[in-house]
Amino acid sequence: MTTSNNEFKITSLEIERRHLVNKINLIDEKEFISINNKINNNIKDLEEKYEQLDDVASPIAKNEYLKGLIKTTNVEKSFENILGTIQGVAKCTLDAFKANGENLEDILKLMKILVSIENDLYKQLEDNDCSKENIANLLYDFCSQYNIDSLAIEGLFEQSFKRTITLKTRINDLREEILERISKYEEKFDHFDETIQKKEKEFASYFDCKTTEYKKQLEFCIKDSLIIIDKYRDELNSVIHSYKQEIESVKYYLMDSIKQYNTEVSKQHNIKFEQLERENLELKDQVNVLNQNIFKLQNRLIWNFTISIIITIIIAISLITYFLT
Repeated sequence: MTTSNNEFKITSLEIERRHLVNKINLIDEKEFISINNKINNNIKDLEEKYEQLDDVASPIAKNEYLKGLIKTTNVEKSFENILGTIQGVAKCTLDAFKANGENLEDILKLMKILVSIENDLYKQLEDNDCSKENIANLLYDFCSQYNIDSLAIEGLFEQSFKRTITLKTRINDLREEILERISKYEEKFDHFDETIQKKEKEFASYFDCKTTEYKKQLEFCIKDSLIIIDKYRDELNSVIHSYKQEIESVKYYLMDSIKQYNTEVSKQHNIKFEQLERENLELKDQVNVLNQNIFKLQNRLIWNFTISIIITIIIAISLITYFLT
C-alpha cells in the first residue's frame, strides 16, 4: 500500500474490483447538492411569503386595518382601497402556494434520486458485484501483499460484518428519515394552509359585517338626502306656480286694459268720424277747401293712435318687468 496526498492506493492484481463502484449508476453529486440547496432556499422563501401574508392578514383579522376605511363621502374610493387590500392578501397567498409547490416539486425530485440510488444499489447486491465475497477477496489481497495474517483479518471481518448494519438497512433508515422530514414539512404546510384559511374566513366575515354596516349607513344617508331633495322640489314647484299665477294675472290685466283702451279710442274715433260726416254734409260746398285740413287731421289722429299704442306697450312692459323683479 502506498500513500500520496492523503490518498490510499491498493496495488494488486485484483485492483479492478475497485471499479465495481463505477457500475452503480449514481446521480451526479453536484445535481444532488444543487437540489438540496434549492429545497433549503425554497423553504426560506416560503417562510418569507408566510410572514408577508401574516403581516397583511393579521391587522385585518384584529380589526386594525379596515376601521374607518369606508367613507360615506367617497364610497367608490373606499371600496377601491378595500379591493387593493384583498388583492394584497390574495397575492401573498398565491406566492406562498407557488413557493410551496416549488418546494414539493424539488422534494419529489430528491425522492426520485434516492429511489434511483436505492434501486441501483439493490441491483448490484443481487448481482453480487459488491457482495461479501468481493470484500473478503479485496482484504485477502491486501493482507497477502503486506504479509498480514489473513486468518485474523477474516475473523475480524466476519465479526464486523455481522455487527455492521447492511446497506439496505442504511438506505431504508435514510429513506425513513427523509420521509419523516417531508412529513414534518407537510404538517407545517398544512398548518400554514389552515392559518391562511382561518385568516381568509376572519377577513371575509369582518368584511361582510363592515359592508353591511356601511351599506345601512349609506342607505340612511341616501334616504335623508332624498327627503331633503323632495322638500326643495316641492318648494320650488310652489314658487314656480306662484310666479305663473302672478304672470297670468298681469297678462289678463294688461289685455283688459288694452282692450278697454282700444274700445275707448274706437268710440272716440267713431264720434269724430260722425262729427266729420255731419260737418261734411254741412260744409259740402267747402270740401275742396278743407280736404287738406281733413287729411292733416286724419294724420294727426293716426299719429295719436300710434303714440297711444306705444304708450300702452311701454306701460305693459313696465308692469311685467316690475312683477318679475
